[in-house]
Amino acid sequence: MIKISNIEHQECREQLLEKAEKICKENNARLTKTRKRVLEIICDQPVAIKAYDILEILAKEDKSAKPITVYRALDFLMAQKLAHKIESTNSFFACPCPDQKIESQLLICNKCGTVTALHVPDACSVLDTYAKDVGFIPESKSIEIHGICAKCKQKSA
Repeated sequence: MIKISNIEHQECREQLLEKAEKICKENNARLTKTRKRVLEIICDQPVAIKAYDILEILAKEDKSAKPITVYRALDFLMAQKLAHKIESTNSFFACPCPDQKIESQLLICNKCGTVTALHVPDACSVLDTYAKDVGFIPESKSIEIHGICAKCKQKSA
């Protein structure tokens, strides 16, 4: 399980939902009731959540909810930088800094599952440069670094 330490507090959740409304308005993108509810479900989880787990929660409220409903909402949320997909676990979490204009890099603890989203400005551009040097054209990027977080390292010391 992957803990999302950045979104654990109700106050942070409310701020994130307010930012989501603002970002969508600025981007002329509709944050529909379903999209907002999917974001709320993601924010409410202490761990990253898989699409079918989101569907299970959503289906309790809306019997017509289908997998495509969730996947479309997730695609929208990721396009607006409101959610991240953890490729290695195929799960999703709310972006703690959706107003950042740079791509995130994820630090994932193998012991406790904590995820920290970094925003290192040059990380992806450096990789793009090296890719271009070998004639490779990146179509998508996901930087996930698995290891041991400071808390787990301290516990085992």
